[in-house]
Amino acid sequence: MDARWLFLDMNSFFASCEQQENPSLRGKPIAVVPMDSDATSVIAASYEAKAFGIRTGTNVGMAKRLCPGLMLISVQSGHYIEYHRKIVETVASFLPNPHVLSIDEMACRLWGNEDTDAAAVRMGRQIKAAIRETVGEYLYCSVGLAPNVFLAKVASDLQKPNGLVLLRSQDIPDALATLPIGELPGIGKKMRLRLARWGILTIPQLYAATPAELRRAWGGVVGERWWYMLRGYEEADYAGMARPESPKSIGHSHVLGPELRSDSGAERVLLRLTGKAAGRLRRKECVATGVHVALTYINDRTFAKKTWTVSSEHRTPADDTLAWIGAIRALWTARPPTPIGWRPQKVGMTLTGIIPQRDRTLSLFEHDRRRSNLAAIMDRINGCYGPNHVEVASVYIARDLAPERIAFSKITDDDRERYHDEDWDEVGLGRLRAGTTGWGAGA
Repeated sequence: MDARWLFLDMNSFFASCEQQENPSLRGKPIAVVPMDSDATSVIAASYEAKAFGIRTGTNVGMAKRLCPGLMLISVQSGHYIEYHRKIVETVASFLPNPHVLSIDEMACRLWGNEDTDAAAVRMGRQIKAAIRETVGEYLYCSVGLAPNVFLAKVASDLQKPNGLVLLRSQDIPDALATLPIGELPGIGKKMRLRLARWGILTIPQLYAATPAELRRAWGGVVGERWWYMLRGYEEADYAGMARPESPKSIGHSHVLGPELRSDSGAERVLLRLTGKAAGRLRRKECVATGVHVALTYINDRTFAKKTWTVSSEHRTPADDTLAWIGAIRALWTARPPTPIGWRPQKVGMTLTGIIPQRDRTLSLFEHDRRRSNLAAIMDRINGCYGPNHVEVASVYIARDLAPERIAFSKITDDDRERYHDEDWDEVGLGRLRAGTTGWGAGA
């Protein structure tokens, strides 16, 4: 048996959930968006909308021009999570302990009962049918079967929508010979340029390279790992399976609606984001030692953008909302005056220097310990009665200003962690750190 892993990828998941919920949307071009504004981007598009060239990340104004009949649907985080749960439960009834990689992707180990490739294919078909029957008839998925998770993920992308592809070790690289190298998960624009400098432009060339050559191209052991992944080895498998114990940073950002594009509106949203980040910090059983703030302004006349960023270190590691609210307010008060003719467009904050709670040095100050205990009590109350049942006043009054977002790549056992605003990755954090001296050109 060569197929040892099954990878399941839900097709146009958010859009399909909306069409499942509302039959009047079926067969029509729809786009799921964060808000009804031409300045935002499409989160997900139905296949009817994709036929017009609309994709995730397409500017909403451009999407409307590409498809005049496009229907915009505001993101509804709650029922996406419910559909996700039902899909996981359905898959688990066939294959125990699925590895959930994102809200619309999971990988499952095939065991002895699926002892042939034909049996694995039958299992894939049964799971696809069960999802449509028990979760929703308008929810389609693509299934990939392969020796490891990486190749199973690649296989699931080969046939969309509603595909099922078996990819064996002996099929590589011929089965992927015409696939652009950038279609492989983990190879983006910068990596393509880097590989090109080493003469690797196609998947057959990537496959033919030696482990030492790939190590040099990647600049480390990751390149050698690719050599093994492409050949079906499981020991150095798909990086998406790895789950770091503690994150390097936790942050949120939010594009302000027109009614919030003022200093007071931006501050209220920023405090709301701080409360959410502190809550996530505690759920991960971590503390933070620093915070970064970014505020993007837009010029009403020229639509040019400028970004102000600032950072601060906390005197002791903290996880309670009040401590970080105080730090954020101090930074906010010290910000430069808003330039004439400019308005806030986007705010963001990131907690940094994160360490596990067990490694922290406890504060000697009573008020620090009392704040931390208060945060723990509030978390227990909210765990019993629902999110935001009890909250710091400055966060609670702003609870409706920054609605929850879905992030494709953040699914954990904690439901509240499953839908949040976009995280700033290390690249974004690096840009933020580079701009701590004052004003800079916005992206």
